[in-house]
Amino acid sequence: MFEIFGIEMTIGWYIVVFTVCQLINVALNTAKTIIMHKEEKISSSIINAVTYGFYAIIVVMTASALPLWITIVITAITNLIGVYGSMWLLDRFKKDSLWEIVATVQNTEMDNYKQFLNLIFTREQISFNCMETNMKGEYVYHIYSENQKQSEIIKGVLNATNARYIVHEEKVRL
Repeated sequence: MFEIFGIEMTIGWYIVVFTVCQLINVALNTAKTIIMHKEEKISSSIINAVTYGFYAIIVVMTASALPLWITIVITAITNLIGVYGSMWLLDRFKKDSLWEIVATVQNTEMDNYKQFLNLIFTREQISFNCMETNMKGEYVYHIYSENQKQSEIIKGVLNATNARYIVHEEKVRL
């Protein structure tokens, strides 16, 4: 029999409880990484307190009499599943924000290409502008995506035309 926090259980139930706690721990730490990356002080301090508090449970459970190899296998599996699942879930609830895509295009038939982009972007209500560079045949597009659907359309068009591009999230307000 194993005991954790005054509750006695068989090894099978202990492994189940440890696995669930490890999944929760991984999900919390994944969320912590994302939240702390955004540099929001209050959210970061709250998630940090929660993750370290929950981690105390994991430490106590890890110090139990479970064989080391079981602990390692459970930890590895829960990290593989937990990080992927957490990121998938966070993507589902992520707010749309304004993204600027700066694309460099080389095209000898620029008029046809501009008409093609105008047609697609106008139909999808995607804002953009085009500038000619000093380099012969190179054009720079500034494209603005307001949601994930527009981003997928833009990515498809740019990949289909072999454009080089970078993406910036517009999150700073003056």
